[in-house]
Formats: sequence, C-alpha cells, structure tokens
Amino acid sequence: MPVSAAENPAGASSSTLTDRYQATEVRRSIRQFIERAAPQGVRDDDDIFELNVVDSLFAMQLVLFVEDAFSMQVEQHELDIKYFSSIDALTSFVLSKLSVADR
Repeated sequence: MPVSAAENPAGASSSTLTDRYQATEVRRSIRQFIERAAPQGVRDDDDIFELNVVDSLFAMQLVLFVEDAFSMQVEQHELDIKYFSSIDALTSFVLSKLSVADR
C-alpha cells in the first residue's frame, strides 16, 4: 500500500521507505547477533576482527547466521573479511545480496 503525502511529508517514494526499513532491520539483526560476542557493544563502523571481538569460530557462526537469517547463500568467493569486518560492512553486503536476489 503506498504511503500518503501526509505520512511521508518529505516526498520519499514508498520504495525508498521500504528500502530504509529493510536496511534498518538488517542492521538491527546483525547488531544483535554480534553483540552476543561483544556484550560491551561495538559501533557500526568498528572492525570486529581488529578489536578481537570475534574469533574464527564466531566468524563461521556469523556466516551461518547471515545465510539463515536472510535466506541467502554466501559463496566461497564472498568469504572475505572485508564483507564481515563491521556491522556497516556486513549490512551493505547483505543488502547488496538481497537487491540482486530481488531482480
């Protein structure tokens, strides 16, 4: 159902609002999962590997979480630390995979 002008005074399209909602939900889910390993919390741009928040076992659990939570397959060539190093990086990775899957 489209968003009315009253609900959306900035004039953003309903597609844009849906994208923002999806991005917020993806980020929230990832943050919650990572905070299991980092109860002290991390910022979205913190490198969780440099901070020693995660170890190799948790890294694999993170991959499995992404596959399960977002119904996607992480390909072997995508098992790169640059995609999993922070909440920001992982959110971008997941959203890019979801957008490709939607096409």
